[in-house]
Amino acid sequence: MIKSYKFILIIEAVILLLFWFFKPYISFDENRSFGIFQIFILAFLPAIVLGISILFQKVAISVIQSDSGKNQEGFSEEKIWKISFYANLLFAIVPIIGVMIIWLLKFDIAPVTTYDFSRDMATILLTLLIASFAIGILLVIKKTIWEVNKFVGILMILISILVFLAAVYIPAIGYFYLNKTFGDSIENTVEVSDSADEMIEVADEPDTKDYDFYSFNQKDFSDVETGSYFEKYYDRGTNENAKSQELLALFLSKNLDLRDDQYVSEIRSAIMYAQHEDEFSEINEIDEQMGRKPEEIREAFDSYKPLIYTFLNDKIYFNSNLNLIVEALIVSHEDISAAGNTEETMDKINMTMNMGFKKEFPGEYFESLQPFMSDKVLQPLKQNAQKFEDEFEYNYKLNAVWIYSFWGRRFEEKNHEEVFKILKEINGHYLET
Repeated sequence: MIKSYKFILIIEAVILLLFWFFKPYISFDENRSFGIFQIFILAFLPAIVLGISILFQKVAISVIQSDSGKNQEGFSEEKIWKISFYANLLFAIVPIIGVMIIWLLKFDIAPVTTYDFSRDMATILLTLLIASFAIGILLVIKKTIWEVNKFVGILMILISILVFLAAVYIPAIGYFYLNKTFGDSIENTVEVSDSADEMIEVADEPDTKDYDFYSFNQKDFSDVETGSYFEKYYDRGTNENAKSQELLALFLSKNLDLRDDQYVSEIRSAIMYAQHEDEFSEINEIDEQMGRKPEEIREAFDSYKPLIYTFLNDKIYFNSNLNLIVEALIVSHEDISAAGNTEETMDKINMTMNMGFKKEFPGEYFESLQPFMSDKVLQPLKQNAQKFEDEFEYNYKLNAVWIYSFWGRRFEEKNHEEVFKILKEINGHYLET
């Protein structure tokens, strides 16, 4: 028998606040969908937290009773706390029922935010806890005034129902994507499945990684001064200019694999390949430490651009077809902005990329994103993919999906506007010279 509903809810609040502040990180790369195992764990999480709180309450009450020699009858079981407890219990049951429905209807579910998911979950559970307390207050008011004013009592019931529905609905749409898997079942998917972005990553590993077409690694631009932004990422005593030149040469020669008449597919493959190779670990570590804040990206670019423009002269920029990618990214961002509500469009792009990943790739993704695409982007990509003959359609569609989904990821990182400005600045530099 529960002795103190108030004590249970206070313990639960403390657990959730600790979880929120100390936040053991649970993150997901690129919003990949949950497997059925993760879905059921999340569904039972409110019940688990409530169960732990009840367990703590039982232990604490036992200690108090043994110390005082009194029974627990003196503990107040105020109606407000009792109602709040049962509302909270109902909140714990609803996700379990919801997940059963999701599972039976073969829907996919994925987190909206990929970073610090543990804090998001703590926020959701705290919201439910506060809502349960609000419902307790409303129903106690209803009970108190029922005999005097039934209209107000009914109003309190209706408001309680609205609070309950809002507490369930708002976190659900704010923190999760829900999408039909088009006939593919998520049953028995214990491991998180690959997202579409990962399909892009693993496509077409470059044939050679030891080739430096433009001899970037042989060049010496020690007289070009950069800013001091990257100094904090280098070991103490490192010559910042020399180190920055070394890493940029590696990035251009192998991370982008630049060469004359390069194909977008090969540049894309080189970029994705480099993310997982030890040779590029130093670049990847600096990229990870920088994070995705727009001000950091701007400061890094401003610090580095004298060296970028020196390495990448006009001839290399245009002959390597790097201009094609930069211009495609610029125009694709303008296409998305012209589609209307930018936030809504970006959300649609992310939902396409992050949900329903069992669809045919890249064809169905291309079809989903095609309403936002323009010929100004597609025609150069088609022309660039002519080399692939039998795989022509696959490659140009994959590249188009890669270009447009790029902005979905930047939007999620909240840096898309700054990245767009930098790309326009880069392209403008070469068009002016």
